[in-house]
Amino acid sequence: MVRFLFAFLLLGSMQKGPAAVDQAAPPKFDVVSIHPVKTEPGHFYGQQDGWFLPSNSSHLRMTSWSVVMLLRTAFSLAIYQVDGYDKLSGLQPSYAIQARGDEDVDKKLAELPTDQCRDEQLRMLQSLLVDRFQLKFHWEDRTVPGYRLVMAERGPKLLPVGSLPIDEATRKMRGGDGKMLAMHASRDELGNRVYVGRGAGIADLVRVISAFMNSPIQDATRLDGKYDFDLRIVNGTTDSNPREDPKDQAIDALQNQLGLRLEATPTKQKVLVIDHIEAPKPN
Repeated sequence: MVRFLFAFLLLGSMQKGPAAVDQAAPPKFDVVSIHPVKTEPGHFYGQQDGWFLPSNSSHLRMTSWSVVMLLRTAFSLAIYQVDGYDKLSGLQPSYAIQARGDEDVDKKLAELPTDQCRDEQLRMLQSLLVDRFQLKFHWEDRTVPGYRLVMAERGPKLLPVGSLPIDEATRKMRGGDGKMLAMHASRDELGNRVYVGRGAGIADLVRVISAFMNSPIQDATRLDGKYDFDLRIVNGTTDSNPREDPKDQAIDALQNQLGLRLEATPTKQKVLVIDHIEAPKPN
């Protein structure tokens, strides 16, 4: 559950768009150790643990991170905003990384507001990829398939805040600020994915559905309130629809359960194109 929640939070943060690459020299790690991780049975590709601890420091510990997730996290990208995955074929499935900056870097990070501190930490990750993985890349503006979220013909079925109960599992879902998450993902007893919203805005919904659909979504609902809802996306391995597209399931669930509709539309996106990357030398 911890891994699932961490990935959920990371993917959500990626929907903000690619992190700007500051022209000023970023803070760098003073000591870095990188080792490939042997994949154990039941441990899927890209499953990751760890981050900066304390959260406002340069002390990084990452366990079993794929290079795909390192790239996406460092540059705040969704999967459709990275091209050149074929360049990753010579790398190990995942790596363990331990790193830290010097005292001056720690002091600087500790004095920054939370958002600025995270930006600097991401720049440190970008530098690590360039220095140790020999990453070379460029940016391109591309048109990719996407969606607009609009209200369905009969209007939204979102409930006012306080309409639905908050169970113990939901109360325990906390963000980095210690507050209960407005949205979190879980699975029911049949394996269906359930997005639980308690006091959630449309931006929260767009963030998680965009990650599920692996496509950019523009909010065109003009709904600016906070709402309670449960969105259940049925597992598509039923006898009647053994191969149903999960995207179709999500589209149907949004319309039938929340009174919202997704309309296909092309979307302009910044895309990071990998020109070169290689395996780091273990140390």
